[in-house]
Amino acid sequence: MDSHLRNIYAKLHVHNRSGAIAKALKERL
Repeated sequence: MDSHLRNIYAKLHVHNRSGAIAKALKERL
């Protein structure tokens, strides 16, 4: 997994895992 994506996911995971996933999917699109 990309370290940058992991960093973003890790930060957002603290607030809301679902939000992190949604944001990651939106950025990938």
